[in-house]
Amino acid sequence: MNDNTPVFNQTEYTSSVFENAISGTSVVQVFATDGDSTPPSNTVLYRIDSGASDKFRINFNTGEITVELGAKLDRETKSSYTLNISATDRGATPRTGMCIVEITLLDVNDEPPVFTPEVVTARINEAANLGK
Repeated sequence: MNDNTPVFNQTEYTSSVFENAISGTSVVQVFATDGDSTPPSNTVLYRIDSGASDKFRINFNTGEITVELGAKLDRETKSSYTLNISATDRGATPRTGMCIVEITLLDVNDEPPVFTPEVVTARINEAANLGK
């Protein structure tokens, strides 16, 4: 009988990844267990329910969260992501547990310096003394 709900070993996970991380870079792995004694009631499948913005994906069998194929992470545009993750058992009447994953993007020196204002004008008297 499927009478247990999957439970994550943490209710909230935190991790960070550099903004220039390539597709497939591992970010964090979530883990849930189900107290039912036999499959399929104790077999858990993972899913990102919201918050990934097509930047992250989860392996539905292992719970490993990675950078999505083709994702362009940019800390200057968005510095963090909050993912809502579910673990659902495969029982006849499936039961679902939830957790949150907070991912912070780490800065990379990828922006050139900007001068403000871009142009500065100065006047110097040709008879001025050096250093004055």
